[in-house]
Amino acid sequence: MRPAALFALAMLFGGCGDDDSTPAPDGSAPAPVTDAGLDAGAGSVDADPRPRPDGSTPSGAFVEIGTGARRYEPLEAGEQIPIIAGPQGGFHVWGGFHGDGFDDTDVRIVFELALGGETYARADYTEFSLPPGAGGGYDYAAVAVVYDQNSDVQTTSGEMMTLRLTVESADGQVLTDTIDVVPVCCE
Repeated sequence: MRPAALFALAMLFGGCGDDDSTPAPDGSAPAPVTDAGLDAGAGSVDADPRPRPDGSTPSGAFVEIGTGARRYEPLEAGEQIPIIAGPQGGFHVWGGFHGDGFDDTDVRIVFELALGGETYARADYTEFSLPPGAGGGYDYAAVAVVYDQNSDVQTTSGEMMTLRLTVESADGQVLTDTIDVVPVCCE
């Protein structure tokens, strides 16, 4: 079973509470991701694989943020995504991504869902390897981006929020992508 699937099962059966932070799978507190430490660092890449205005697609290492409970699904800016009510009382949105051009072993994957610069939901863990995508590269899905506080769900439902992805590869690359989405409660 994939480590991400094991993590998802742990989230389902371990419960999602109202505490102030969502622990990493190893039990440690997640480190917040900030632009200052990612985009300016050595080996960092901030590529956007979406087609450019001239129709070309960037080459080299990239990640493209998406969603998907079972498989990667691309997102459009401003798209509505469901907020899922988990069986243990917590809430999450599904995160996913497509990427290529980087070492896919021992990658750190961080998702954050923010409104006005404040993070309301997150996922932060390491994956040992990524599954191959249908068209090449890697496709990854079923990442539960869990709300820190259940009380924030109603406050943020229907609001334009920023979903941010950061992938740190074992070869030292840091790849990011963001998209504005509208989470809607609750499925």
